Amino acid sequence: MDAKGTDKKVTIKEFFEKFPLEEIQQVTKISIISLQKLKSGEYLSMPRVKFYGFIRILEQHYPNVDFSPLVENYENANPKKDDMPVITSSLSDEKGEREKGKGSWWIIGLGLAVVAGGYFLVQRAEKSKKITEQPEKSKVVNFEYNVSQFTPTPVIEHNLSKKEENSTLAKGDEGNESKEGNESLASGVQNEGNLSKGEENKEVNSKKIPEYVVIFPKQRVWVQVKDSDTGKVIRQGTFSKKRVLKLKIKEHNYTIKTGNEFFILQYGDKNFTNFPEGVNRIKIENGELIINGEKAKQ
Repeated sequence: MDAKGTDKKVTIKEFFEKFPLEEIQQVTKISIISLQKLKSGEYLSMPRVKFYGFIRILEQHYPNVDFSPLVENYENANPKKDDMPVITSSLSDEKGEREKGKGSWWIIGLGLAVVAGGYFLVQRAEKSKKITEQPEKSKVVNFEYNVSQFTPTPVIEHNLSKKEENSTLAKGDEGNESKEGNESLASGVQNEGNLSKGEENKEVNSKKIPEYVVIFPKQRVWVQVKDSDTGKVIRQGTFSKKRVLKLKIKEHNYTIKTGNEFFILQYGDKNFTNFPEGVNRIKIENGELIINGEKAKQ
């Protein structure tokens, strides 16, 4: 179940069962302690501004989750001062104190509104800053492809015209030249003559390494990609069914971490789907695919 992928409202219980607190914290930037209080019902003692700030952030990122029960429980336990009964008096001094109290509450309410507004402005500025800091284009990472438009195409390794030329040489020459021509055709080598064993092995290994590794989310999944050589985070965020992550393998080593198991990993012409529940770690080292510490069969 995806909190953003259906029109049906998701309950609070289903929400916290489906999404780990660590993933929610990554998306909303709300601390684990505060999320734990919201989950266990210990939020009734929270300050009003802080509580409603968390609710608005959660509603922004998870619009199909019904957070109204949390609000109702909080309001029942923490009624507004304006809703409390007021005792009237005919004495002028009591009336003056009451008017003074109303003025104080008005000032406090205005102050709370200013604090709440400042909090959301800071959150929005931080979010905009993160988006701005990320490069628009990268020669290493290509992402946000439409799944319906992405269709892997096979790479044709052999040059037909060269193959015909080698075939002609094989028929016209005798002895060693004929043998060399046939070997060139069998191995797909474009240059004439004999290649050293080291060069042949190098070309064979390069053909086994696919050009890209692609992650197709089945539903919302948080993904972090690091350059293993520099340790720098080059891509991090939450991806859905309409967004995929595509990484160029050649001359790059990656460390990939996912928040859950709901994704498909495409490595060349092979798809990997059965991942363990929870966090998964994937490495690309010198073209080799390593899933949770084990080399994948290619």
